[in-house]
Amino acid sequence: MAKQKKEKKEFSKKTKRTILILLWLGALSPFLALYFMLEQSKANLPDYETLENPPDLQASIVYSDNGEELGRYWRLNRKNVDYNQISQNVFSALIATEDERYYSHPGIDAKALGRAVSAAALGQNKGGASTISQQLAKILFTDPAKSTWERLRQKLGENILATRLERAYTKEEIITMYLNQFDFLFNAIGISSASRVYFNKTPDQLSIQEAALLVGMCKNPGLYSPIKRPEMALERRNVVLSQWLKNSDSEGVTVKLTRAMYDSIRELPIELDYQKADHKRGPAPYFREVLRRDVQHLLSEKNEDGSYKYTNSKGKPYDIYEDGLRIYTTINLRMQQHAEDAMEKHLKETLQPEFDKNNASTKNFPFANTIKEEQINAIMNSAIKRSDRYRNAKDAGLSEKEILKQFDTPAEMSIFSWKGEIDTVMTPRDSIRYYKSFLRAGLLSIEPQTGFIKAWVGGINFDHFAYDQVKLGKRQVGSTIKPFVYSAGIRFGVTTPCTKYADIAYCMDVPESPTKMKSWCPNPGTKVTGDLVTVKRALANSQNNITVKIMSEMGATQGPQAVAELMRDLGIELREEDVVPAMCLGIMDLSLYEMVGAQAAIANKGIYNKPLVIMRIEDRNGKVIYEGQPQSRESMNEHLAYTTIAMMKGVVDGGTGGSLRAAWRPWGGITAPMAGKTGTTQNNSDGWYMGLTPDLVTGVWVGAEDRAVRFRSMAWGQGARMALPIFGHYMKAIYADKKIKLSTADFEMPDGYDRSIMNCSGESGDGGSIIDFGF
Repeated sequence: MAKQKKEKKEFSKKTKRTILILLWLGALSPFLALYFMLEQSKANLPDYETLENPPDLQASIVYSDNGEELGRYWRLNRKNVDYNQISQNVFSALIATEDERYYSHPGIDAKALGRAVSAAALGQNKGGASTISQQLAKILFTDPAKSTWERLRQKLGENILATRLERAYTKEEIITMYLNQFDFLFNAIGISSASRVYFNKTPDQLSIQEAALLVGMCKNPGLYSPIKRPEMALERRNVVLSQWLKNSDSEGVTVKLTRAMYDSIRELPIELDYQKADHKRGPAPYFREVLRRDVQHLLSEKNEDGSYKYTNSKGKPYDIYEDGLRIYTTINLRMQQHAEDAMEKHLKETLQPEFDKNNASTKNFPFANTIKEEQINAIMNSAIKRSDRYRNAKDAGLSEKEILKQFDTPAEMSIFSWKGEIDTVMTPRDSIRYYKSFLRAGLLSIEPQTGFIKAWVGGINFDHFAYDQVKLGKRQVGSTIKPFVYSAGIRFGVTTPCTKYADIAYCMDVPESPTKMKSWCPNPGTKVTGDLVTVKRALANSQNNITVKIMSEMGATQGPQAVAELMRDLGIELREEDVVPAMCLGIMDLSLYEMVGAQAAIANKGIYNKPLVIMRIEDRNGKVIYEGQPQSRESMNEHLAYTTIAMMKGVVDGGTGGSLRAAWRPWGGITAPMAGKTGTTQNNSDGWYMGLTPDLVTGVWVGAEDRAVRFRSMAWGQGARMALPIFGHYMKAIYADKKIKLSTADFEMPDGYDRSIMNCSGESGDGGSIIDFGF
């Protein structure tokens, strides 16, 4: 009886085992059929050549002068990194959790597959069977399945691809490719982007708990997102830690997790340093936007035969959004940060509050009282038609009446303020007027010896004021034109730094028509004294009347031509209508980019270097496809350049820029040798400052979007108060930054220079005493 029971029990076990095997084979048979079918036909699977160069969209990365990342251009925010650039914590967590036999299987883990199929046959869930190689195959070469049959076929295809990947790549290459390809959400594709977005780190810096969190997301990034579902993410992280502890003896798990480590780490909360990833984030956003257009234009250049100059492996022009270019620039990240900080400090803490207070009583704020209603309406209507809202409504087919009704309908919006964004409700028309009340600004720094651009701040806030005020914006330059006029006068032979003129109003005959002349008598701008004043003192004090006198000495026709020729040599091409006697007072609109480039040549012994920002562009494999070429030429005699610099030093040492020396000023107390020039345009619409040192030339512009919005008084409406303090804050920070090591040496005097040309004796007040112009 006992024997019968034993035989019956053994028969039952064999029967169950047979049934289980049959079920397992039955479940596996479709896969086997598909496997042989696909292996025979190779249909719809990438060949080995494709595997060697898998589809891989990578972001192009912009780097500073020392290789630090400034930003990216992307459709997919991915930056590939090498195996040795990823922390072993990540590899250990991934292998222990997702594929414990990773180093022993050929792409398909038969043991895990059998376990999964058996469990499925019994209605159980014993975990997935996909290896890291299979998961990579799925990411790289498969599309979402639309039916069960397609999913089965796709799954088999992944298996085939996984084995091919294993034959084509090493284990280290496969796991690195997987981590580079995985989408961690929030514009973080790949381990490098994920490390930056979630922890503000590079992938080689990830700790055990950080690696476990990111590896936990690999199961389901949406479900285990630390941003959207922190509780689920924490739970999943601890599951990864548990698996890590369990499989610490597995091959490839180089970081061993002990029970003590596990018990300690699992109690830690999730700590993120989240960095929002979009094209606007990061330093120098205005620069990067201008650079984007410049690089795209560069990459679209063609040869004489119509072929593209710069092509990728497919013979097509490079795409900065997909081809993973590396764009190395001249921008110095530390200088850039100091520049952005200086602008914010002055505008936020001082200038904008003074502007609001100065204009609080205007009847049509923010517009000046002298601006008529019809002018204001024209300005507002123009702004409305330039807006994205208007263009989008127009594209949607709305009538003009319907569009304008939208602009007068209150809507929810977030608006800029210096204290942070404000959520409010207002009409779009009112928001346009609100934004016009903010002063804008731009700053550009150039290394004169090379033309390398070191800092570029195109505005006060890229999210709300995206227009670049460095290269795209052009405004009247005012008195910053005077060094060119004085230099032209000296080169023309009509004046010297020590030539003395009476401090009176001057007139000059200018052509009214080809056959008729008229007298032009501009306002001196300051109270005249009748005293004799030297040219160098006139430049230091920015006296309009002496500038007009020098222009008249050169002649109504020859003078403007001489100034225009000099400026052309210095990289500024003027319009024909700007080449008139009144140009000596800065009536033309120019950009900071043009002005700083020209001033840098004066600081560089008269050698003009075309501003350069792209050092080189490499493809994703490090091959140089473009290299920036410096362009230099002699634009001024070095003796004339030094004389101009010597006169401009008087601006800082005793003229309109004197507050830079004043220790009681927040932006002052600078003792290093420097030259400069302030600039203020008509009605205080624009404030400029040009600051020159032997190793760095910087220009600053400040003004509202519209010239009709301006300071009512000169107290804060002059360049010495609008723009100069930004330069002062910036240079103080640079001189204090020991990592920048900007020289404090003086400008080098040329060999054989006649020192007597600057030795002007006998003029009252002509010396080095500090005069702090301003209030």
